[in-house]
Amino acid sequence: MCSKCHRYRYIERRSGALDIKRKGLETFVEAAKYLPNLKFVVVGPHYDNSIRKLKSIASGNVKFTGFVPDEELIKYYQKAKYIVNEI
Repeated sequence: MCSKCHRYRYIERRSGALDIKRKGLETFVEAAKYLPNLKFVVVGPHYDNSIRKLKSIASGNVKFTGFVPDEELIKYYQKAKYIVNEI
């Protein structure tokens, strides 16, 4: 079992700066402030400095994993109660 995986409630995968608005990542990270008893995870690599903005507005219940291999990603999905993904 993944030693880094905990019972995360919300997971969002991310990519680059152009995706922050399109995917609603800023809103996702800001929403965590209103649900401090839940853990939020942004999974995936960051391709530019956009991660700095998200980290600067993130509360303590938001985790940024960076790149994770597929095997570990599956474990995050299995432990998540909710998964947020763009449509």
